[in-house]
Amino acid sequence: MAVCIVVNGPSAVGKSTLATAIQDRAIVPILRFGVDELYRMVPAQWAGGTPDALHADAGFRYVPDECDPTGRAIVNGPDAVQMLRAMQAGVLGMVRAGHHVIVDGQGYEPTVNTEFHDALRAAVHDGYIEASVIELTAHDPDLIVRQERHQRPVGLALSQSRRGPICPDPDLLLDTTGRSGTAVFDQVWSWLSGRHTVLATPAGSGQRLARMPRT
Repeated sequence: MAVCIVVNGPSAVGKSTLATAIQDRAIVPILRFGVDELYRMVPAQWAGGTPDALHADAGFRYVPDECDPTGRAIVNGPDAVQMLRAMQAGVLGMVRAGHHVIVDGQGYEPTVNTEFHDALRAAVHDGYIEASVIELTAHDPDLIVRQERHQRPVGLALSQSRRGPICPDPDLLLDTTGRSGTAVFDQVWSWLSGRHTVLATPAGSGQRLARMPRT
């Protein structure tokens, strides 16, 4: 059964580092797709990083954060919302087709995210897939330092952090403040590999055979 792993959290919190480490450790291929991959697919005139983009109101755009004038937030226009929905549908399609997938971050669009998590739960309930939703957090000072290493607008991490978790009831909520990427990965992998044994148990091993019915 295919596994869908969703890793969420604010910009610079360590999502991509964790996603890459999970891909590297798993003994099965895990496809990675997330909101940054989607942003790279967006035409320049709909993209938030394009100065004076012709279709910024319909696409993605950066605006000052309402709570902090030094911060920046991403606003999703109607075309952007449909792109986010397409991303979620693509993830579900890949998993339903039998591919293991790790989602390296979702866009901050509550309605779209609720639709996705409801669909994910329904697919798990119906026995089509396995899934785990991981939410990473960090305190503001850590996020500021980490954000400086990324080529992103100043304040994006803080703006997203103040919005709270993308999924209100993740399977694993982990504070990464003051922790190395290796330490975060070790804890997540210990939890994840026990929850989804296909990621770490070679086919034909004793552990796998022990669960098979006797003939």
